[in-house]
Amino acid sequence: MAAPKGHPKYGGRSKGTPNKVTQEVQAAAKAFVEDPEYRAQLLIAMKERQVPPGVEIMLWNYAYGKPKEAPQALQADVRVMFGGRYQPEAG
Repeated sequence: MAAPKGHPKYGGRSKGTPNKVTQEVQAAAKAFVEDPEYRAQLLIAMKERQVPPGVEIMLWNYAYGKPKEAPQALQADVRVMFGGRYQPEAG
């Protein structure tokens, strides 16, 4: 039987607490982006245009969370870095 409407929540995780899988994915992503050897290899690959920009962006988002909205100046800088191919996601 469901609790009546407006009934306070009892038990379970608090709102906003990540589950175990989310915490494990975040820890794995952080291990990648914080590893100096990985970062050096990623930099080389990105300079040689071997890595799609979305791959690195996704990894950083998993590691540290997706920013609410990139400032317009930053979006312009990113477009220049990727030869005008960057298109911000519709929010």
